[in-house]
Amino acid sequence: MTDRQRSARLLDAWQAVVDPIAGSDPGFNRLRSATRGALTIMLALAAEWVFVRATGALEVTAPEHAGESQLAAIAVQHHDILVVALLLGGLVGLLTSMNVNDRTLAGQAVTLLVVPAALISSLALGLGLGTRRVPALVVMVLVLTAGAYARRFGPRGTPGGILLFIGYFYGYFLSATLGPGDVGWLSAEIGLAVAAAAVVTVVAFRPSPSADLRRAMRSYEALVRRVLALAVTYFDEPADRRRTALRRRILRLDEAALIVEGQLDRPAGAPAERAVQLHQRLFDVELALSNAARFVELLATAEPRPAVRSLVREGLVSIAAGDDGAARHAAARLRALFPMEGRWVPATVGTGPNRQVVLHRYAFSIETLAGALPALAGALRAATHGTAGEAGSEHAGAGFQPAVTLRAGWLPGSADVSTEAAGLPRARVRLAPYLRTTAQMAVSVSIAIVAGYALDAQRFYWAVVAAVLVLVGTNTVAEQLRKAAYRVAGTLVGVVVGTALVDAVGTHSLWSLVVVVVSSWLGMYLFRVNYAFMAMAVTISLSQAYLSLGEFSGGLLVERLAETAVGAGAAIVAVLAVVPLHTRRVLDVATADLVDAVASLADGAAAVLAPPEGDGTAQSAPSDGRAFDLRAAGRRVDAAYQALVATSQPLRMVSWADSQDRVARLMAAAAAARHYSRNMVFDTEGARPAGVDPDALAHARAILAASAGALSARLRGTPAAPVYTRAGALFGAAERALATDDAPPSPALLVLRDLALVDGTLARIATRQGMAMRTLDTDPAPEAPPEPAAGAELGDAAPAAGGG
Repeated sequence: MTDRQRSARLLDAWQAVVDPIAGSDPGFNRLRSATRGALTIMLALAAEWVFVRATGALEVTAPEHAGESQLAAIAVQHHDILVVALLLGGLVGLLTSMNVNDRTLAGQAVTLLVVPAALISSLALGLGLGTRRVPALVVMVLVLTAGAYARRFGPRGTPGGILLFIGYFYGYFLSATLGPGDVGWLSAEIGLAVAAAAVVTVVAFRPSPSADLRRAMRSYEALVRRVLALAVTYFDEPADRRRTALRRRILRLDEAALIVEGQLDRPAGAPAERAVQLHQRLFDVELALSNAARFVELLATAEPRPAVRSLVREGLVSIAAGDDGAARHAAARLRALFPMEGRWVPATVGTGPNRQVVLHRYAFSIETLAGALPALAGALRAATHGTAGEAGSEHAGAGFQPAVTLRAGWLPGSADVSTEAAGLPRARVRLAPYLRTTAQMAVSVSIAIVAGYALDAQRFYWAVVAAVLVLVGTNTVAEQLRKAAYRVAGTLVGVVVGTALVDAVGTHSLWSLVVVVVSSWLGMYLFRVNYAFMAMAVTISLSQAYLSLGEFSGGLLVERLAETAVGAGAAIVAVLAVVPLHTRRVLDVATADLVDAVASLADGAAAVLAPPEGDGTAQSAPSDGRAFDLRAAGRRVDAAYQALVATSQPLRMVSWADSQDRVARLMAAAAAARHYSRNMVFDTEGARPAGVDPDALAHARAILAASAGALSARLRGTPAAPVYTRAGALFGAAERALATDDAPPSPALLVLRDLALVDGTLARIATRQGMAMRTLDTDPAPEAPPEPAAGAELGDAAPAAGGG
């Protein structure tokens, strides 16, 4: 075996290990966050142990002639003080690590100062009021309400509110044994934990735009390889589970691309020209690959001919192997089997024209990938290493604006559309999100305190914590109900696992700390996969803490489960009764945003076919600037679709909140609208307006824009025309006029066909919104829309009609 073969084999082995991690964790965000948190906890625990042992902080001094029983009690007090310090240090280290996510070192320094300020001030208040039960509980509600209101102050407001509660809660918890005079020692312990977080951040996780960009691209590249491998596997052996896995990976690929582009607007992230180039190449690769994968879904079961199947597979395998020449050759041979003559109809139609159109579109996707993947690698080198980029961009130096603004390295999910939905006229009560959360927090915590106190006056705070955490980081009723269920389920599993680990570890302090650190790491790493993992990790860690304090028992953990259920129930009552933000309302707004983005892209693509205003001559091919504009519009479609997916996900669990079938149909239509509109980015390249009637096209554009605007307004609950007028017939007429029998195929035909398909998908969404349908070629007057049958929904068959 040669050195080159050995290196290739090692690289393949390394990719086989790393690719699954990179593909499921864009930018390695979860891995970095969990590792950073675990290291901070370890360093904070070590610092607290040294500090208490060296200073004797809060330890009782033994009298000169103390007896054995007195010395034993003092030893227990010293042990308990050490455990309290370790708990405080570990908790503060964890919270600091999770909440200090600024994109610059200076910003992180400011946040690191906010953490101790919020904790110490509320800790002192808790120590002072803890022994006066009624005032302390009233103030607890006020502190939590103020903390929820702090969301209005931006990225530092939300964690600041949580820190206020944690500080007050810890002070309340310690008030039975410590007083306000002890706040100095506790402040020092908090400072040590914050310092540990600062050290870990500066030494191992210092913000680096170029490094973050490379990690994000590593995930993107891993997903490209995974999609290609899954496409080949599905083509060879079609199965529903493989098709589902392939579609999920394609959606993750789009998420990874948006995260990569979200890194490009950071200071020193990439020069403007190179950011634009990378953005363009990312879009080209993702669109070509997602199209190829979708066409493979159709061809896997619809194409029986061995020779054709061999060429389809060869194209995929060659791209996966990096053999661009072989991929182009396979695509060319595939095209040669089915030449296209006039009117975009294949010359050979033995198995139907639609399938052969799909084969041509598949070949085009393979050819595009063969050129786009090497170009993407070059654009990445230029963006991260300062090499010379590609020339020709008219937008060089003009700056780059990504389609989304990342939040701690992640897409915003349903947060932005929830904010928009909360302020629209159809909302029952129009409140800013922070005011809504404030009201719900006040009610849920009050219920949790009363119910939890009735269950156990000593451990009621578990109910309060559960009620608080259900409302943190959630936006809609369905999200809050899902998180409440996960909180209870995770606690239940944590009780079982925590008890087993207590029996296994026993009184070995070192192993107990190992359990705490490992469970915390797993909880943070899997937090975004399912919140139940975090709840389980917290319960396991508390089991070890109570073991160290000599209070552990199986009944104690069962009581924690009961209190958690009470707190989750209190949160559910509050979110359902106090100005709820229903998921269906937010889903409508997310759909409206997608409709707006699709309509904007469609109008921009149609404009390519229109001659310049005031000039009857044909317009030249779109410039690089025009192509970039369409790609940017395509990314806005992607961002809107990702928000729609994030909003709809909780409805899979809370099935009674909305019809599962209705949501599935909506998502199928939305996915089709996204596919068809994005394809216009490729189809407009090389398109000419020659032969297109500018007046007819302008009329069709105006109708499509007006209908999309009416649909968007209806989804948002604002006054709108109750009729959706179909523009598809006008685009179809323009296509027929352009596609004469003796004319060669024209790229403009694909643009017109894409426009008609986009109109069709938007019309389906409008039908489901109860809008009447007006079809210009057969129905000049509005009519009541019939409800489409279940089998008539867009999906697998739609692309075969000729669209991308």
